[in-house]
Amino acid sequence: MSEEELEDERGPSKSQRKRDAHALQKMGEALVELKPNMIEGLDLPERLRDAIELAQRTTAHGGKKRQLQYIGKLMRQVDVDPIERFLTALNEGQQRSRGIHHQIEKWRDRLLDEGITVLDELLALYPQLERAHVGKLVRDAAQEAARNEAPRSKRLLFRYLAQYMDPNVGETAE
Repeated sequence: MSEEELEDERGPSKSQRKRDAHALQKMGEALVELKPNMIEGLDLPERLRDAIELAQRTTAHGGKKRQLQYIGKLMRQVDVDPIERFLTALNEGQQRSRGIHHQIEKWRDRLLDEGITVLDELLALYPQLERAHVGKLVRDAAQEAARNEAPRSKRLLFRYLAQYMDPNVGETAE
C-alpha cells in the first residue's frame, strides 16, 4: 500500500488538520477586517456573522485572539468556497485598483516633471481630457511647488485624471 492510500484510509494527519484549521482562522480574520457593509452580501450563518461583528468591536488583544479562534472553529462548519471566492475577487479588485492608482500617479508626475510636452501623449490615450484644464492644473501645481505651498493643484490634477482613467473613480483615494 502506498503512503497516499494509507493517508486516505486514516484521514488527514494531525499536522494537516492544524494547517487547515489555521487557514480557516486566517479566512475568518480576513472577514473581520472587512467593513460591516461588505459582509452583508455573504450568506453566512447567524452565529458566524454575530461572532465576526463581536470581533470587530473587541479591542482587547487577548479577547480578540480568542474570538478569532472561535470564528475559525465556526468556519469549520461552513461551506467556505463562496467565502474564498468572495475574498479572492475582493483582493483582485483591490490589486487592479492599486494598479490604476499607480498609473494615474505616474501620469500626474510625468506631467509635473516634464511639463505640457507629455500632454499630447496622454491626450492620444484619453481624448476626453480637456487640454486647457490639464495645462492650467500643471502650471498652478508648478507655481505652488515653487512657493512651497500646499499641493492643492497637484491633488486636483490627480482627481481630474482619475475621473477619466479610473472606472471606480468613487473608490479612488489619493
